[in-house]
Amino acid sequence: MDENDPLWYDRAEPDEPPGLWLHALAGVFWALASSINVAKSVYRMPDRVWQRGTGWIARRMATGIRRL
Repeated sequence: MDENDPLWYDRAEPDEPPGLWLHALAGVFWALASSINVAKSVYRMPDRVWQRGTGWIARRMATGIRRL
């Protein structure tokens, strides 16, 4: 590395690629994060269903439509 050369990083040797353990750890992290995201959406789904249902009923009652 030459301190007077502003583009020294273009000519630097590349680092070695990530190993098997790092790929495995990344896969475990990805699976854990995905499962947490799915669990959150499933946990909140009944609440959203009830909110939409009550909103639908409130709109129907406000407009005076009695069709069931």
